[in-house]
Amino acid sequence: MRSSGTLDVGISGRTLDHHVGGNTTYVRRLYEALADFGVRPHVLRPPGSRRRRWRSVRYAAYEALAMEADARRRAVPIMHYPADTGPIRVSRAVRTVVTLHGVGMLHAPGIRSPRAAKLWLWRARRAAQVADAIVTVSESSRRSILELVGDELRNEIVVIPHGLDGRRFHPATAAEVTAAHRRHAITRPFILYVGNLEPRKNLV
Repeated sequence: MRSSGTLDVGISGRTLDHHVGGNTTYVRRLYEALADFGVRPHVLRPPGSRRRRWRSVRYAAYEALAMEADARRRAVPIMHYPADTGPIRVSRAVRTVVTLHGVGMLHAPGIRSPRAAKLWLWRARRAAQVADAIVTVSESSRRSILELVGDELRNEIVVIPHGLDGRRFHPATAAEVTAAHRRHAITRPFILYVGNLEPRKNLV
């Protein structure tokens, strides 16, 4: 059902300016789907964001300190930080939502350098503390976030699992399953996993 009203949402362009895998897909598909509910995204970017040199630093400073002011100037009532980072100050005029996909660095050191990991965890913790709502994608991620930020934010975290595109993913017929087994020389038993092989993915 398509909504008759509109809701303007400012989103950080960090993952849209540079494809970073799952997070970029998440942002694109999320706002494609939310369009049916009247959500109109406004991609917010710092000056010089198209240049690769120092892009991550520009976005870090912009998201932490300047995105709220940019949203106010554009009369955007809600800001969404869709990929693990966000503001470091409480917003007085704009509602903020932060998506934290997970905090694997708590349990899998080595994803970033020790210095970069410490800074990232501080930014993620602070973003969660000042946001009006925190979205995450699984109960496992929710537990990790609570470990990072403390139990007092338990009621601020909303779990919204990733959806599936029914046009591409749907139950196969027995004939299609048999044909796929033959085509790829698959014998039972087997496990199909299509993500990264990293400890933070909870495979064991």
